Amino acid sequence: MNYRAALIEGLTMRTGARQYGIDKNTSFRWHHRFLALPAATAANRLQGIIEVDETFFPLSCKGQLTWIVHHANVAQAPVFACAGST
Repeated sequence: MNYRAALIEGLTMRTGARQYGIDKNTSFRWHHRFLALPAATAANRLQGIIEVDETFFPLSCKGQLTWIVHHANVAQAPVFACAGST
């Protein structure tokens, strides 16, 4: 029985419970327990040269009828990128 495979396949909790012959409440608990595992593990520290850049792209509101007020300055949305080498 490998319930983790059901999570990777993207099965719903009820489908996974039916497929592996467990109760839906057990499936719910396992689902949340397995999803919480990566959050509990510590992230690795970056080493070497770390470069961070910030790029601004114009914010487009095409097709949005709620956006009626047009400003002279186009809003900018920042995008952050981080790259490191070890």
